[in-house]
Amino acid sequence: MTAPYPWQQSQAGQLRRAWQSARVPHAILLRGVAGLGKRDFADWFTALLLCESENPVAAPCGSCRACRLLHGHGHPDVFSTGVEDGKRQLRIDAIRALVEFIRLSSQYGGYRVALVHQADHMTGNAANSLLKTLEEPPANAVILVLADQPARLPATVRSRCQQLRFAAPDTATAADWLAKAGIPDAAALLPVCGNAPLAAQSLQERDAGRLHQTLIEQLLALSQGKASIHSAADTWQAADLPLLLDLLIVILQQIQRQPVSPGDGTLPAGLASLRLDPDAAYGYLDYLYRTRALSDRALQPKLFVEDLLLRWQEIARQGSRAHLRA
Repeated sequence: MTAPYPWQQSQAGQLRRAWQSARVPHAILLRGVAGLGKRDFADWFTALLLCESENPVAAPCGSCRACRLLHGHGHPDVFSTGVEDGKRQLRIDAIRALVEFIRLSSQYGGYRVALVHQADHMTGNAANSLLKTLEEPPANAVILVLADQPARLPATVRSRCQQLRFAAPDTATAADWLAKAGIPDAAALLPVCGNAPLAAQSLQERDAGRLHQTLIEQLLALSQGKASIHSAADTWQAADLPLLLDLLIVILQQIQRQPVSPGDGTLPAGLASLRLDPDAAYGYLDYLYRTRALSDRALQPKLFVEDLLLRWQEIARQGSRAHLRA
């Protein structure tokens, strides 16, 4: 079991105090961008609720019966659900199973804990099913709802949960944690993932540094008319779409900052010297943000990537022509 991360200490203290005073909310929404460790935090709090240690300061102790069962994923008073592999949505059948579980009596006489991972992917019917339980919660039951994009949850679901917000740490804290985790090079990826340390760790494991360099080379070649949209799109897989969007957003923001902070060395000269039309650039950036929320629904990934790159090529060439006229 992972202890709360350095950037989660405030939230951990808040819930520990609620547990010590026997005022644990029946439903808690853990919200924050991906890569902040919400899943690990939910596992820690589950262990805190179920730990059988007689020393509350030491809980979760890691060695009692409950903690050992949790470590082996076999505690009878815990239920976890989320989006199935290969699926895009959290369906009503999964929530119905959770509701059935949460209404049973605890086998060990304590709390029953249900975790809803990727809750922001629930279908409308699934959300309505969960809402009924949130409105009439059973005694000694705690539901932990995890969401990267809480705005996608119905307002009625959000309003019936105590919301626990997780924010990304500052760059120094994130880089220090990555260094202590033995992956200092991942700190270079923090701008790509909004300073979320676990996201940077995951990107490092996925060789995102190489993909970042590939995209920079493609954008430069496309802006100069030296590459084909189709061939560039062929290098990106469906699983890379969220990363591609994040990389595009970061690179575009870096280009926009060049007049203020020139020559930071993070971009090749050909890209750093681009003077994009502000309206066109902000329009493209807005498009990227809106598209990122829907990237998991792209039915034709190659066409999706081609559209992203074509829009980039159009604003890059427009900026180049305007610069030459000036």
